[in-house]
Amino acid sequence: MTVVCLQITAYLAHSSSLKDKRSAVKRLCAQLRREYGASVCEDGLQDNRQWMQLGMAMACADMPTAQRMMQRVEMHLYEEPVLSRQEIKSEIY
Repeated sequence: MTVVCLQITAYLAHSSSLKDKRSAVKRLCAQLRREYGASVCEDGLQDNRQWMQLGMAMACADMPTAQRMMQRVEMHLYEEPVLSRQEIKSEIY
């Protein structure tokens, strides 16, 4: 079994309040859970209205599947219109 861990830090350009940010983060977390079966949580920058930090983990059967899933998640995040600038750190165990 292989585990993929990602830490996502992103800028929410159109977020004008913490309420806007929470709504966007909640929607993104639910989408990642639904589409990839991942565990996702907001793990930092919670009091900043325009920056978010998410932690994400997925279990995969083998290394090739883990790498493929990681690439799919990264592409999904880069295509997300709500996120302007982002940094994604990833590790596979």
